Amino acid sequence: QARMNPILDISAQDEVAQLKAVREEVQKYVRELEQANDDLERAKRSVEKKRSEKRRVGKECRSR
Repeated sequence: QARMNPILDISAQDEVAQLKAVREEVQKYVRELEQANDDLERAKRSVEKKRSEKRRVGKECRSR
């Protein structure tokens, strides 16, 4: 059985730790983007609802 070089083993462990840290950062960023997207979609629905209401009121005023 070949024994791993301890220096390479530490280097691999450091690389794994760094990759895990980067993965956590990316996952956090994805969650932030998803939240921002949800906020934008909510704002869009609100604007569309207000716009639709204004159109409805405008049509009612014109038909009188």
